[in-house]
Amino acid sequence: MNDPTRLQGRQPLPLPHADRSQPRLTLSGALEPLSPAEALLLLIEARRALMPGGRLEIVASAELDLAAIRHFADLLGLTPAPAEADGATAAWIKPARGVDGEPRVSIAIPAYSPRFFEAALTSALNQSYDNLDVVVCDDSPDAGIGEICQRLQRLRRFRYLRNPTRLKGRANYARCLDEAEGEFLKYLNHDDVLAPDCVERLVDAFRRAPDIALATSYRARVDEHGAPLPDQPATRPLVESDSILHGASLLNVMLMAGLNVVGEPSTTMFRKADLIVGKPDYFCFDGVVARGVIDMAMWSTLLLRGDAVYLRAPLSQFRIHADQQQQDPAIRQLGMQGIRNLQEGLAASGSARGVPARPVPGPAVSGRWRRLAGAAVHAGAAAATDPALEFFLRRRDDPDHRNPAAAAAADRLPALPGADLGKRPAHQWRPVPRPSGSRRGRAAGGRPRVPDR
Repeated sequence: MNDPTRLQGRQPLPLPHADRSQPRLTLSGALEPLSPAEALLLLIEARRALMPGGRLEIVASAELDLAAIRHFADLLGLTPAPAEADGATAAWIKPARGVDGEPRVSIAIPAYSPRFFEAALTSALNQSYDNLDVVVCDDSPDAGIGEICQRLQRLRRFRYLRNPTRLKGRANYARCLDEAEGEFLKYLNHDDVLAPDCVERLVDAFRRAPDIALATSYRARVDEHGAPLPDQPATRPLVESDSILHGASLLNVMLMAGLNVVGEPSTTMFRKADLIVGKPDYFCFDGVVARGVIDMAMWSTLLLRGDAVYLRAPLSQFRIHADQQQQDPAIRQLGMQGIRNLQEGLAASGSARGVPARPVPGPAVSGRWRRLAGAAVHAGAAAATDPALEFFLRRRDDPDHRNPAAAAAADRLPALPGADLGKRPAHQWRPVPRPSGSRRGRAAGGRPRVPDR
């Protein structure tokens, strides 16, 4: 009788095992015939099939580049363990990522201008979630932010840290991460605004989807007065309803399309431990430096460590104004180069780095040519239906949708037939009662609303 936990030789993907169903998987000769890209996909599938605390063991021949496999396992967040199976040469444990109760969440604000700061801080202090650590790292040249903080201490206790010298953006983001005391971290840029239930809903996503490494949502663009602005390609909703997205596939979409479809730092939440492993430079992806797009570098690291939840409600406001650093042409050029660096790292085939593009399952994208970016999504590949992504995923020789830049990028990507990870039942959830002691339950309607300005 075949042992379903011992996988011998080359394996078709996806693996037949249900999510989080196996206490142990042993790969015996399964990695040797694979390219590095295929090996990484097999390890991602094995991680999906393992239950929390489950063991993955490798029975390797001398032909296997075990150092590369160890590197991949590290990128995927697997914990090294002593080998136990007969002939096993390496083993890892899948960490338990489930969330119970109300874990502590840090809202970290890397501040450098007082202009919109009061609205941002007020939205953090007015969160319906109780177990919060709000920390402000002030990198401004004057006392304006400190004065606002002193005035708002009446709303909720928080920490104010004045940088002794100017750190500038990247280093101030790093200080925020170092100072955060919560298990989970949520950045809040000083000119953005959170919905009152933002943290509560993002924490709930981690409760309901135990294998995720990142929770994000739709974000609304607003102008300097708080008036709504139309969506741009990167901000259009990825899905029509709350969904779990395959992490590596969302990573493909983001980098190969060159669009931050995941969101700005104010949009997301993640475990601090998943990013702090990159110390001292938290904002590299597998050694690739990406200046000007530290958010996309963070998401790249996190999306290899697990899946993502995308919530359809607008849980944050992304403010567009003339004083933004993104409006500086030099910063924008730096960001473009950063994206190129990440794309090259992702698309590097035959090396111990990168996730290959994969075919999109089914007719979710109107174009026929789908090598540019994989969009295999647990919720029926719904992420690929976004019009902005369709533009980048269309067939290069379609006369109505020519995109030379996209075609050139796609030509450098490896095709990987048979690695379709998207044909799974949709993962959706029903609302559940909030904890009876939540701030929202005790004070519904009684707390100040998020300011419009």
